[in-house]
Amino acid sequence: MLGGALVVSDADAASRLKQERTLTGATPGSLEVWLLMRSLRTLPLRVEAQSRGAEQLAAWLAGPEAPDAVIAVHHPSLPWCEGHALTATQMPGGYGAMLSFEVRLSCSGRLFAVQMVPILYHATAQTNHMLAHQAASPSAFKRGSPISNPLLKRCP
Repeated sequence: MLGGALVVSDADAASRLKQERTLTGATPGSLEVWLLMRSLRTLPLRVEAQSRGAEQLAAWLAGPEAPDAVIAVHHPSLPWCEGHALTATQMPGGYGAMLSFEVRLSCSGRLFAVQMVPILYHATAQTNHMLAHQAASPSAFKRGSPISNPLLKRCP
């Protein structure tokens, strides 16, 4: 379930959005609201654990014991990553759960990615995947682009 809020400063836009919501029924039911409220109690704990897990994984993938298949790691917890200083000031509780890493375009690189997680999804539009290989997404094949981007993303 996805929940959120829409905030606008224009009263006319707010009125039109409220009417649209009313007419289309784009409001959650009582069970969904109850589930959302229940899940919000543990949200800080889950976000902290996800962030800590991503930091540990990034440190391992960037460290000396990382497999040779890994050629680059991108996560704001790593001091050399772009945005590290800014992220440290804006997110004092952690650096977030999303991390990316690149593997060599070889059999060993692909084998490492497959061994790292039980299931490798080739679509980035799903909300339940753990690892995404954007260059292997269906849209990349439709464009006719070769799979030359070895970027993999670990998603929370």
